[in-house]
Order: sequence, then C-alpha cells, then structure tokens
Amino acid sequence: MITAALVIRRLKRDGARGEELAQALFDLMFADIDRNFREQGVGDLSVGKHVKRAAATFIAQTAHLEMALANEDMVALTATIRRNIATTNDMAGVARAVIDYDSKLNEWPFGQLEMGTLPEQRQSD
Repeated sequence: MITAALVIRRLKRDGARGEELAQALFDLMFADIDRNFREQGVGDLSVGKHVKRAAATFIAQTAHLEMALANEDMVALTATIRRNIATTNDMAGVARAVIDYDSKLNEWPFGQLEMGTLPEQRQSD
C-alpha cells in the first residue's frame, strides 16, 4: 500500500489529469479489495463496511506518510512504515528506500506515469 500511496501522492501534483488518474488508481485498487473480500466469502451485506474501513485506513496511512515526507521526519516515517508493513531489523533502511522511491517518482514525467511506466522499485530485505 505504501507504493500505491506514493504513486497517488505523485500523480496529484500534476493538476486535473493527475488528480483524475490518482482517483482512477484508488478506485481500481478498492474495486480489487472488494472483489477479494467477496472471494474470501464475506457476505454481500458486510463487504461495503469492510471496504469502507480499508479505504479509511489507507487514507489515514497516506496522510501520515505525506506528513512525514513533507516534514522530512524520519521518526514519523519509520513509525508509519512500522504500522503498515511487517517488522524488519532495518526500518531505517526501509524508510530510506521509501524516500528514494518518492524522489524517483517526483522526477518521473507525468506522461510515463500516465502510460503505467514506473521507476523500478528497489527490493529491501
């Protein structure tokens, strides 16, 4: 989800077309989450609640990530990552990788993002 949050963050910087593409990515992501809940056997009446909860969590996590990156706050960034991914012995390394990927996305031309061509993501341990 962190990668999606970074891509959406980047897209929103490109005006109306970027906002539209960011919304389309968000919608596609949560349509897939809806489908996954249904495949797992969650009843039709409660799928909406589960998806709504997942979307609210994603939005909150994205806000924390945005704030940490905007303030260049490694402590807050590390805490956000720790809450959102499995723990690792190198949280600082993961935080640096997130910052590095965010930087790469900021340099990537909107046209490439619009075509679905993203910078390669560095794998971490």
